[in-house]
Amino acid sequence: MVKFEIVNIIICYNNGQEVIEYIDSMKNHIFIEKVCFVITMNSWTENDKVIIDDYLEKTKLSVVVCDPKSNIGYMNGLLYGYRYFRKKYEEPKFVIMSNTDIMISDKLYYKNLLEEEYEENVGCIGPSIFVKGKNTYDNPVCEKRRTIQEMNSIIRKFTMPIFREIYVYLSTIKGYFVKNIKTESRYVYEVHGCYFILTGKFADKIKNLEYGVLMYSEESYIAELIYRLGMQTFYDSSLEIIHLEHSTTKFVKCSKIAKYIQESMVYIREEFYEK
Repeated sequence: MVKFEIVNIIICYNNGQEVIEYIDSMKNHIFIEKVCFVITMNSWTENDKVIIDDYLEKTKLSVVVCDPKSNIGYMNGLLYGYRYFRKKYEEPKFVIMSNTDIMISDKLYYKNLLEEEYEENVGCIGPSIFVKGKNTYDNPVCEKRRTIQEMNSIIRKFTMPIFREIYVYLSTIKGYFVKNIKTESRYVYEVHGCYFILTGKFADKIKNLEYGVLMYSEESYIAELIYRLGMQTFYDSSLEIIHLEHSTTKFVKCSKIAKYIQESMVYIREEFYEK
C-alpha cells in the first residue's frame, strides 16, 4: 500500500478552476511528492468536471477525486474525502483540511511541517493565517473552551434578526482593527476552520463521524472532539498560509451566514455541552 506523509482534503463546490489553481500552486514545493490531494465533489457543473478531468490528465501531482453523489456539507465532505483516501492508502502523518482560497508562498512549508516534532497528544495544528485583503492574522480563534453561558449568549444573539445583520456588518470590518501582529506559538483551544492540520492518529479516530449541520463552526467541532478525546491543539506560528477570502462561501448570501452559524452552534451545544 502506498504511503503519503500528508493528505490535503478539499471541497469542490462549483469552483473547479479555483480547486485546480490551489493544487497546482503547490507543484514546486519541496516534498510535494509526499503529498496527496483529495477533491470531494460536493457540487459541480459540467465545466467544473471538464476542468478537473483535464488537469488530472496533465498533472504529475498525486490527486484523487471522490464523489459523494450529493452536497453533504463542508465538514462531512472533508471526512468523506479522508475515508475515501484511507480505503486506498496507509494512515498519513498529517491530514490537512482546507479551503481552496489559500496561498502558501513558503516552498519549504511541507518540509518544515514534516520535520516538526509535536507532542504525542497533539491532534490538531493551526498555522499562522494571514488575511491578505485586511493585513491581519486569523489564528488562533479561542484560547480557552467557551462556557455554557458563553455558548448560550452566542446562540441568543444569532437567533435575533437584528443581531444577525449587525454580525454580517461587523464581520466585514473587524479584521481591520484586530490581530495585525502575529502571535507566538502555543497551545490553544480552537484554530481557524479555513485551514487546519490534523494528525493522522486523530483523523483516524474521527473519520467515521457525521457533522450534524451543513456548514459553519467546523473549527468548534474539531476543538470539541479534541477536548473529548483528551488531546490538544497547537498553534504553530512558524507555519504560515495566506487566506485570500474568496472561497465557496461567496455562494452563500450574507443574510444566511449568521443563521447557519446559529444552527451550527446549537448543534455544538447539544452534542458537547448537554450530553
